Formats: sequence, C-alpha cells, structure tokens
Amino acid sequence: FKDHLFLKAVSENMIIGTVRAHEENGTCYIGKLAVYPEMQNRGIGTVLMQEVEKYYKPVRFELFVGSKSENNIHLYKKLGYRIFKTDKYECGNIEIFYMEKIVEQLSKV
Repeated sequence: FKDHLFLKAVSENMIIGTVRAHEENGTCYIGKLAVYPEMQNRGIGTVLMQEVEKYYKPVRFELFVGSKSENNIHLYKKLGYRIFKTDKYECGNIEIFYMEKIVEQLSKV
C-alpha cells in the first residue's frame, strides 16, 4: 500500500469519511469511499473525491459500485463518472457497475 493515497475527513476528532486510491498505467483506481451515515449528504464524499482527482493526474479514473448503492451512483454521476461495464455478483441479486471518468487532455497551443 505504499503507493496508495489514503484520505480521511475528520470532525470533532472523529473520522467521518475515507477514500483510497492508486494510479497504475495512466488509470487512477478509486476505492472504499465511505462517509459516516449521519454525516452523508453534506458534501463530504464530494470533497474526498475532488481531493483524489486533484492529487492524481491520470488519463482516466475508475471505480466500481454495487447497483443498490444509489446515493454513491448519484454522487459519481454528478462528478462526471459514467458506467462503462456491469457484472453480476454471484451472492445476492446485485450488479456491479464499473464507472470511469476520462480526463480531458488539453492540447498545447
């Protein structure tokens, strides 16, 4: 995990949100975004995701999320991510959505 980024959001000495990420071959893989339930819908997840996006400068970002995690899916879509692949999860009736965000490359003038 030495090449991974781990971020936490803290309020009143309590961890209220976390996310981790690492970059490999031009793709930043984001995982484990979590916000304490009572602190959700306050922009904490958005800020954590934005900090990951500021830290890394890849060609694309990628993550996966369960189809029943509607709030997370909404957040990721709001931040510009799109579903590019789905898989069925064998245990339970859940689909896994693979989402990506392509970083626009600025052409040199």
